[in-house]
Amino acid sequence: DRSPSRGLGDVYKRQDNGKLIYYRSKIWYEWKEMAELLSDYDIEYKDFDHFCFGPPPGFEYDCYEKEMWNAINNKLGANTIDSLWQIAEKKFVLKYPDSVYIKDGIDIRSKYLTE
Repeated sequence: DRSPSRGLGDVYKRQDNGKLIYYRSKIWYEWKEMAELLSDYDIEYKDFDHFCFGPPPGFEYDCYEKEMWNAINNKLGANTIDSLWQIAEKKFVLKYPDSVYIKDGIDIRSKYLTE
């Protein structure tokens, strides 16, 4: 595969010495819990933001981040990240039970504090 995003990802992986990095915005309350869970798999959590300008011609938005996400999914399995987010969410709620946490219009504390 010689697509521009593939080549760019390979360059960055070499630059990061083969370390897997999970890129996601730190807007989620439970990002610290997720970073801790990922560290158990030797994966680093890094914050990234989207920019107002597009990528250079021939490249996709977030092509490096997508390459890393693919590499992580290959290592852990396709649904592992989603499962880890659920665990991180539960850890956050149990750690801060008095903090209101609304997702999709629902206070998710009721999901974990009644167990």
